[in-house]
Amino acid sequence: MITIKFLVLLASVFTGYFLGYLFTETKYRLAKYRVFQFKAFECRKCLSTHIAWVTSTLFATIFEDWLVFIIGLIFAAALFLGLYLDEKEKTIKIEDL
Repeated sequence: MITIKFLVLLASVFTGYFLGYLFTETKYRLAKYRVFQFKAFECRKCLSTHIAWVTSTLFATIFEDWLVFIIGLIFAAALFLGLYLDEKEKTIKIEDL
């Protein structure tokens, strides 16, 4: 069962990573709608992190396990840190489209 929980948390982080990219850097950008024009929906690392922690919290509630919740938050923070470092290390900065 612990393996399933771990794989679900990994899927949660990868979902956040993919949807963060999809909703901030493609033609499906949410920020083009007036309702979503604030930092949480315009910033890839912010949106990815929020999607990851919300989905991991959902699964922690389903599994009724605090450890899944805490590890999900750690994974979401690691996703934020990874995207932050990736953005910081890029040699070509891509400005708002």
